[in-house]
Amino acid sequence: MHTVRRDAFVEAAQRLIQTRGYAQMSIQDVLDALEASRGAFYHYFDSKQALLEAVIDRMVDAGLEAVEPIVSDAKLTALQKFQGVFAGIQQFKAARVLEVWI
Repeated sequence: MHTVRRDAFVEAAQRLIQTRGYAQMSIQDVLDALEASRGAFYHYFDSKQALLEAVIDRMVDAGLEAVEPIVSDAKLTALQKFQGVFAGIQQFKAARVLEVWI
């Protein structure tokens, strides 16, 4: 339950950052999106910055997951893996455009 609720905060923040930008997003916006209390937010995060770090961690994990099959493919040469990783990152970014105004 703890992880599910924390993930809900991260998901809501990611959506708000994508639509409004980080600087324009407030903790209250996240609370309103989830109908959550300020106490619930501070149970999981120390600050807006900590929430941003969780969003970034989530995005990095998703990006690594997207290129992992390329990196672990024993049939590919080092150069093919290198090129594949960058192509995979480009595809990942195109699919999940994130404009953050900090």
